[in-house]
Order: sequence, then C-alpha cells, then structure tokens
Amino acid sequence: MKHSDSARRRRRQPYAWLGAGAVTLGIGAALAGGCAVASADTGAGSGSAKASSSSSDSSSASSNSSTTKKTTAHSARSGVATSSGATAGSRKAPAAASSNTPVAAAVDTGAPETTTAATGHSARLHTAATETTTTAETTTAAALPAADPSPNMNGYLPSEPIVAGVAVNLAQQQIADARALLQQQTWGSGNIPAGIVAIIPQVLLAQAALSLDTWETAITPAQSLYARTSGVPFVHELAGVSLLGALLLPTLATTALTSAGLFLPLVGAFEGTGGITPVQNLVSTAALNGRVYALVPVVMRATTEPIVYISINGGQSTPVLVDTGSSGLVVTMASVGDAAPLGSPTGTGSSGYSGGLSYDYTTYTTTVNFGNGIVSGPTSVNIVDSDDEATALAFFHQLGGASGVLGIGANAAGPGPSIPTTALPGELSDGVFLYQGLFLGIAGVMVFGPNPLPVRTSVPGAPDAYLNVKINNGTPTQVGAIIDSGGVYGTILSSQIGGASYVPVGTRISVYTPDGVLLYSYIVTSQNRPTVITSGLINTGYAPFQHGPVYINYTAPDGIGSTDFDYA
Repeated sequence: MKHSDSARRRRRQPYAWLGAGAVTLGIGAALAGGCAVASADTGAGSGSAKASSSSSDSSSASSNSSTTKKTTAHSARSGVATSSGATAGSRKAPAAASSNTPVAAAVDTGAPETTTAATGHSARLHTAATETTTTAETTTAAALPAADPSPNMNGYLPSEPIVAGVAVNLAQQQIADARALLQQQTWGSGNIPAGIVAIIPQVLLAQAALSLDTWETAITPAQSLYARTSGVPFVHELAGVSLLGALLLPTLATTALTSAGLFLPLVGAFEGTGGITPVQNLVSTAALNGRVYALVPVVMRATTEPIVYISINGGQSTPVLVDTGSSGLVVTMASVGDAAPLGSPTGTGSSGYSGGLSYDYTTYTTTVNFGNGIVSGPTSVNIVDSDDEATALAFFHQLGGASGVLGIGANAAGPGPSIPTTALPGELSDGVFLYQGLFLGIAGVMVFGPNPLPVRTSVPGAPDAYLNVKINNGTPTQVGAIIDSGGVYGTILSSQIGGASYVPVGTRISVYTPDGVLLYSYIVTSQNRPTVITSGLINTGYAPFQHGPVYINYTAPDGIGSTDFDYA
C-alpha cells in the first residue's frame, strides 16, 4: 500500500512556502510554551486502522443544537451514559445493540485486486459486515440519500455543542471582573501601597484584554485579505504576514495574563486580608479560557502516516497516529502513566482495525497532554485489554511506529466514546488544523483552535461526507466518502472504473465537492494506487492532507462537524 505524494500535489511557486508555511511557522515560534516536541522515534512501516466497535461505554451522543454555549475552560464534554451496547456514533440507529465483527479491507500489495467487504475502506474500517442495518455505509453512487448533508449523521462530538468564540468572550469578562476586583481590593479600600504594587498587574490585564479584543476585530479581515490575494506573488505573502500578526495576538494575551498572575501574590502581601485570592482565580481561569491557538509538530512516517506525541495520565511521551477517519483515543496500558489512579472504568467495548486487528478495550477518564501546556480536561481513553495488548501493540507499530491511534474525526464510526481534542481548554477545542505535507511531505503541523487560515471550500461531515469523483475525463460521480488522514492510499469503487478489479497506472483521479469545487487531483502510479472495493464509502487516503491544509471543524452545525479545505 505505497504511493508517492508528488503526483498529488499542485506545482508550487518557489515562494509558496512563505504563505501558509510562514503563518504556521510563525504560530509555532510564538507558541513555544505550548508546542509538543517530537521525539526521535524511528518506528517505520505503513499500516491501516479504522475502528469498528460495539461498546457499553458511558458516553453521550452529540446534540444538534448549536445554541448552547460552553462556559468553562475545561468543559467536561466526555459525557455520560447512553443505552448499553449502543455506540452513539455508529452508522446504525443509535439505540440499536451491536455485535460488530471487524472486517479487514484488502491490502494493496501492488498487484491487481478487488475488495468485496461491504464497508470498503482500504485503510481504515469502522463498521462490520455483520451489521443488520443497512444505512449510508452501504450507499453507492447510484443511490445517495438527498435529505442529509452527510452519509453519517451521528458522531462523537460533545452533547453540549462547541460554539466558536464563547471561551474568549468568557475570558474577556473574567479579565474585566479581575480588574474591577483588584481595584476594589487596593485603591478602592484605601490601601495605597497595595494599589501602587497593583499597577503592574492592572497594566498587564489591560494589555490582555486589548489583545483579545483586537484579535476578534482583526482576524476576519486578515483572513479575507489572505484569501483574496491567493495566487498573487508577493502580495499574498504580505497578506500572510498581516494574518500572522492577528494570529499571534491571543498568545500575547496569554503571556500578559501569566505575567499578571506572577505579580498578584506581591499585591496580596500588601493587601493583607486574603482578598487577592479571588482575583488570582479569575486571572488563572481567564488564561485558560483565553487560549486560542496551540501548535503541535507532525512527523510523517512511511510516507502516509502522520504521527504526534502525547502523554496520557502523566505518563511518558508516546507516538500516536493522527486519524481523522476514527473517533477516540485507543492505546495499550504501556502508554498510560501512573501519576494518578485511573479510577473506575466508565465502559467497555469491542472494536477492530482493518488490516487484521480485533480487540476488547476498557474506557477510563483521564487527561491527555500534547506537550508544554496543551493539556485536556478529563476525557475518555480506551485501553486495550491485556489479552489483546501484545497483538494490538504490534499492529500499532506498523502505523509508522505508533503506539496507538488518536481519532479526531467528528462523525466517524468509532470507537469513541469521546474525542480528546474536544476536551482542550478555551478555544483549542474548536477544531483541528492539519497540514501534514507542509515541509516537503516529511513533516507538518497540527494546530488546535479556530481555523487559522481562510476556508477555500467546505463539506459537511468530518470525516464522512459526500464528494464527487471524476476518473480521467469522465463525468463526476457523487459518492459517500471518508476523508481520512490515516487512510494510507484510499479506496475507490469498482463501478467508478468500469467494473475493473484494479486502477490502471496513469489513471487521473480528481475529487470535488458536491457543488463542483476541485479539492485535489492526482495520477495513479504503481505505488499510490487505491484499493478497489465493490460497495461502501470510498476512502480518500492521505492525499487531501498532503495536498494542502485541512481543518476539522467541530463548531459546524448538525453535530457532525465539517471538513474545511483552506487556502495555502
């Protein structure tokens, strides 16, 4: 299952890296306090992994309401109980019990072959052939439902919808409250020495408020200018510098809030009544709610496998595959630290990954650390049971040397029961920006928070969405698809290539949105050939993520997220 990414990417001008590259590099430089450091793990190999699961996890199905606002820095979005045996994000009726058996999709070894699995993912597989409910998972190009914007309207987003901007607005209110209370506790009470000492934190709090206010005002015009100048040499790069300036403003606010917090104990020494503690609490909470962007480096292994490093429950840094095609974090116990007791399990389940892995798991609630201050609130982590641990770990190691799978898809089929990136503080839970081909195809970036770049086009659903696929100069055909960063080289329906069992070398595959916007196009070689399936949702494979920046938007309507393709 190998292919080269060079045929998939547009020819770039020599200065093109100054656009999205400069923006993301600049964010990284400014977020030195919130950037995970990739370690020199040398695991190699390629593999595939998409989950198919049945579980009794305590989780909540996503709500389609978009009006509820998050009001805490670490909103506890992992949720609680659904009916036993039902996974809220599976492609069947949510209340239906399941005894899914994972189905392995065919592995493309370079020889012509056909996969007949009903689910049809060459690289990541979520549902099983034993399911009795036939929904959009078995939809083909000839019969697509018209009512829903996605082939999968269920997902693992929090039951309390994520609303962009709410956390920042809350931070601004907390800063205002802290300033007023600090004034009251010092000058307002006649304590002149404390008032003099409080001047510095007051200035810092004012600076933080100004930075957040300016960001809210400046970010949309800066993104609009960046989009309008796309393809215009030099002018586009200048627009990128302007955009970068707007993107760095929340970091200035965080720095100011942190600095203010360092001065407050000194104010308290003069204030003397203990009244400074509420101010400290407001400032520290505002610093969490005011976090807007955080960058993590991505290392590409075995051409197609995006790897990041995380720490679970205070444990050692461990490599995991970033997988938009699944939802939920799956690891073995070896990757989980013992900094704090895990507590009682919150659920159990059975799942599997295409390529030959089936496993049972137990779900616990703990924290996930992406490095240098990017720490989630309590979130669900699926730990493979001991009987399956050795087999699972050996399988994960095939995924570019990974020790687990970090599923960040909103409406993937599982295993859930929640998505760790939705439990990050402040606006970091808004979504995930992934540009895995930024540095010559061997490394990239993942940014948590609002989309840092302007959207070129968008499709409902992340990863499950409707796309139009054109073969050579034929007519585009609409299909259900999985936009899958961990999808290796993807799959294609036999019906799209005239009933053939393999895709001929030299075939051009072009992928569009349903309304005709080109997403990416490439020519098939003996290395990058997608696996042929007879039915089911096709899999894009890693191509769209290597081709350009993609944003997984958790704030989109319908509770299924959206996949946003950005200007580079």
